[in-house]
This record gives sequence, C-alpha cells and structure tokens, in this order.
Amino acid sequence: MDSEALVNEQKEIGAEFVSKMRDKFPLSVALWGEASETGRWNLYIASDEITDANLRLAYGEALRVAAELGSPYLDPFQIKIIFMDDPLSKFVTDLHQRHPVKLGTWFRIGSLTGLSVDKGYLYPPQSSAPVTKGA
Repeated sequence: MDSEALVNEQKEIGAEFVSKMRDKFPLSVALWGEASETGRWNLYIASDEITDANLRLAYGEALRVAAELGSPYLDPFQIKIIFMDDPLSKFVTDLHQRHPVKLGTWFRIGSLTGLSVDKGYLYPPQSSAPVTKGA
C-alpha cells in the first residue's frame, strides 16, 4: 500500500496531545510512526505507569484528550498505547539514550528490525524537555 505523508499539522497536534497526556501519565515514548504493513501513521505512546491494570483508563484519557483537541489531524483510532516492553518502546528508549534530543526529530528504521513501523517522527522523552508546538 502507498504510504501517506505526515503533515506539519499532525506533528503539531501530536505535540499538544502528548503534552496533555503527560499531565496524567509520564510518557517515556511518544512518536508518530508509519505502520509497516499499511503505510498509515499512528501516534504511539508508552509509559512505565501504563499497565494491563490501567490500560482502559489510559485509552479513556487518550480519547478524552483527542476529543478536547477536536482536530481533524488526529483521529482517535490513530492513537496506539504500547507497553514499555514492546519492541518499539525499547527501540525508542535506546534511541533516546544514544542520541538525546530536546526537539522532535525524524527517524528511519532498517528493514531487518522486525518492528511494526519503518519510520517516524519522535517527540523527546518527558525528562529531557517539554514538548513544544511546531517542533
């Protein structure tokens, strides 16, 4: 399937979404990732505090925030909460440790990684800097 482009409005609304979600959960991982199989962009988030026990609460908060933002550039079905032991979370955490950044940045993953995304736009971890619009 042909891939879609991630537009600046998606990066900006993603930054707002991440900022508001961080009021509830300390997000260690936040990124727009292009799904390998479909070419569609999803907004992936992960936190040490999101577990099986509170996953429904986390999705409820994500839906509330998305509705509050009311942007045509963020479909609630694009929001994917993953756990910190997910291979994508591990990849992003390792990337943050090896190449710390304070602003959003693009990344590309080689085809041999076995991850569910090929490329994406990565927001900085919560501990490094607040997420800013237009990054």
